[in-house]
Amino acid sequence: MRKRHPEQWQGLWRWAGPYAEADVRIDVLGPLVLLAMLILAAEFPSAVSAQPPRHELRLATGSEGGTYHRIGREIADYLSSAGRAWTVTPLVTRGTGDNLARLSSTGQQLPDGRLSADLALVTEDALNEFLAVENGVELSIIGAMYVGVAQFIIRRELVRTGTLSDLNGVRLYPGAAG
Repeated sequence: MRKRHPEQWQGLWRWAGPYAEADVRIDVLGPLVLLAMLILAAEFPSAVSAQPPRHELRLATGSEGGTYHRIGREIADYLSSAGRAWTVTPLVTRGTGDNLARLSSTGQQLPDGRLSADLALVTEDALNEFLAVENGVELSIIGAMYVGVAQFIIRRELVRTGTLSDLNGVRLYPGAAG
């Protein structure tokens, strides 16, 4: 530790660190800066505790209770958590087709009154079909959640050969349109 000068504020300021050997004295400037900060904090408390501006975003998810809606709520909660710059509202939608329509709209609402979206959860196959038709829409993929696998499940008594031919005559329900 370096020698203290009598004019330094004994007991209040202690100098250590990589510049401890340098002839650096905090005698007048340090207390003045501290005093100025305390005055500003007292006079303008909102300037000291002000939060950075938050960006309002809408996330198109899926149907209530569905996997995409549950994942969308978790993403929205994470992005909206304390200290982050976003407030994300998850939107209940009719699925990927609806999400793409909301995402590609330019206003706050679609003509039928549905809210537009800033972000959306979509399936890759529907996105590829959408982009093939909508030439002027520019979208960016920012991440993948998982690879989707389609499974057709039938009652055991309908299985005869264990091949796709067992599906002949069976009514399939692949999910809601879009």
